[in-house]
Amino acid sequence: MTKPRCVVIAALGLLMWLSGCGGTRAMPPDQLDLIAWYIEDVVHGQVRKPDELVLPESSEEMERIATWLAGGTVRDQYVPPRQVASRQERWPALKALFLQSLVVVLDDGLVAATPTLKKEDQTYVLPVIDGENLDRRAIDALVISMIRADRGEAARWLARSGSARVALDTQAGAKRWVGKY
Repeated sequence: MTKPRCVVIAALGLLMWLSGCGGTRAMPPDQLDLIAWYIEDVVHGQVRKPDELVLPESSEEMERIATWLAGGTVRDQYVPPRQVASRQERWPALKALFLQSLVVVLDDGLVAATPTLKKEDQTYVLPVIDGENLDRRAIDALVISMIRADRGEAARWLARSGSARVALDTQAGAKRWVGKY
């Protein structure tokens, strides 16, 4: 191999290595799980403490999420961020709709009215579903934005948050919708 050709190959190798160093760094799967389960546990009425999200060697993205989920305190009581608080306040009504088989949980973690929902029940059921799905999507968008996710990492987040939602919703009495909706 000639000397100029070796230099070009070495330069290309160095350039490829440097470009790999500047790429997005994906959050570890266990951190995505921690975030998803923390949010869903809080929404579903489980007591969690925001300092659980402060890890010894947190990435900038994890620190941003932990700060957001730390919310605030009022009279020494934890107050979660608005989207989480909205879902937390809605949870008793949603759980009652699950138990009455008026609402189902979908594979992606969103909720829907049962296909057999009567017209007279739609008046109070559909606003709950719409509000819940809006907040679930808003939380997903916020997390994806805060972790600076690329397309693949966004898909991993949606899968993990959806999985946590399905698990806790079904545990609370929701029927999982099987088939096309």
